[in-house]
Amino acid sequence: MSDPIHHIEKLVGEGRFLEARSKTEKMLLDSDDLRLKQLLALSMAKSGAPKAAMDFLEPIYREHPEDPESAGILGSIYKELFKETKTTKYAVLSRDTYLKNFQQTGNHYTGINAASMSAISGSVSKGREVARQLINNISANTTDAWELATLGEAHLLLREKERSVEYYGKCRHALGSDWGKVNSIHNQLWLLNHYIPVFEQVMNIFSPPAVAVFVGHMIDHPSRGLSRFPEPVEAQVKEAITSAIKTIHAKIGYCSVACGGDIIFAEAMVETGAELNLFLPFQIDDFLDVSVKFAGLPWVDRFNKLISEHPVKFITREPYSGSDELFTFQSKVMFGEAMQRGNMMHISPYLISLFSNVDAKIKEGGTRDSLKLWPLPDKRININPEHFINVAVIKATKLNSDTISPATNQKFQGDLNRHIRYLLYIRLQDATTEDGERFNYHLTKKIKEISNAEIQRGDQSILFAFKTPEEAAGVAWSVLRLLRNFVPSSKVRVTLHAGPVYVDEVTSSLSGPQTEIVKSIQEFVISGKVYASFQFATVLAIDSKDYAMEYAGLVSIHENEKLEIYQLNRHAEAFDL
Repeated sequence: MSDPIHHIEKLVGEGRFLEARSKTEKMLLDSDDLRLKQLLALSMAKSGAPKAAMDFLEPIYREHPEDPESAGILGSIYKELFKETKTTKYAVLSRDTYLKNFQQTGNHYTGINAASMSAISGSVSKGREVARQLINNISANTTDAWELATLGEAHLLLREKERSVEYYGKCRHALGSDWGKVNSIHNQLWLLNHYIPVFEQVMNIFSPPAVAVFVGHMIDHPSRGLSRFPEPVEAQVKEAITSAIKTIHAKIGYCSVACGGDIIFAEAMVETGAELNLFLPFQIDDFLDVSVKFAGLPWVDRFNKLISEHPVKFITREPYSGSDELFTFQSKVMFGEAMQRGNMMHISPYLISLFSNVDAKIKEGGTRDSLKLWPLPDKRININPEHFINVAVIKATKLNSDTISPATNQKFQGDLNRHIRYLLYIRLQDATTEDGERFNYHLTKKIKEISNAEIQRGDQSILFAFKTPEEAAGVAWSVLRLLRNFVPSSKVRVTLHAGPVYVDEVTSSLSGPQTEIVKSIQEFVISGKVYASFQFATVLAIDSKDYAMEYAGLVSIHENEKLEIYQLNRHAEAFDL
């Protein structure tokens, strides 16, 4: 049993919570192992179902109250429900669960959480009592990052400023550039600060790093008419980009990997010790042909080095096929990723752009289109590469209306039937014939009211394709609520995805790999809730205030490719059909 358990622990450690939940549920059909039950509760809570996780784990915890793992998981579930609902009873339940285990075991993790949740729930004296015990139990000379954080928090609860700052400072040094752990401590301090004033120096120690996303020009194509970003000014452009990165203290970056601005920004982030997240809009070979190779082999080598050393997300692994929509869609996804990362740290991200006045004279295309999508105009830093070009050269050159862009590469022909669509897939799971009849009857009535979507019916399933994520998300929630009146919610699965889809203009039929991906996600999701791929969730996050996206885990959609999944929660009942 140990090997399968280790595999599930590995899935949880990798953030693949939905897969861990699915595999653990199957294993528990033939096992009563306590660790499996703990892992199921943890994966349920992490994948967006803390209430269900609580209901599952509570009776197990009552059988094993002395077990720190069960207590720690249940206490964290109560804590998450408190943060989500602001209901005091969950704060008290969290405090009592942590406290009981600490009193039985002396465990540091349950102890510091017992102390903090005591203070948050109004039992300040009990919180300080536990904090003193922790300080006595942990070596003052420890070098362990989490023990240092525990000591820092304990002294904070005791209002001992100098010691708190000292231990938190040592902890921050030990964590280095592990921004995930830094953010975890920052979020704990952010929560505490709502109930107990946190010293400003402590907050500053864990102040979140700036997030920066980049879009900008490629190196001039050899056939360009008017020079916009000639290669001889690369050094000056890199100096300006590096200066912008340092000015805002950016330590987390998002960009694509085209020759020119993208690669320069990526390399500058790496040189400053930052976390780098790369994106590609379609398959590698086509991207190299369209956006890298024309600038020469040194740029290809730089491209290969970056993608081999840093994580890369593909918008799609399909061919380019002359589809310029994929470049714009990639910008939307990158912007949304940066927005979501900022939201996690309670900050707003920056956009660093490389954009010339030459393009300002062109009504549409390329970087200009991407800049129109950025939702935070006061959080944009622009670098104009023309500032580094000899002015006399610019004046002597006539603007060429046939300026080369990725879209005009002659190797690729556009497919008129291929469009970016926001997909909604609804399916019944383990449905009876009667359930299926009700599903089809009530959905058929509602479908007639949805005139702006392509629709494809299946056996007890339906696939919608919308032109905006807001439409798709709104219909998802409206249909889900409708079906709850006629079909058990435990049998209804709802998933959302986005990408290039082939649409038959005559029959409105939908096809392509993305239509299969939205269906494959359903293997892992929890019935009665709404889940979305990162492509969908990030674009929705750019300017939608009606939804909260909660990370639910990674799923394997096919060999060697994992997809991030988010649970969508709606803030208001605003999307009734």
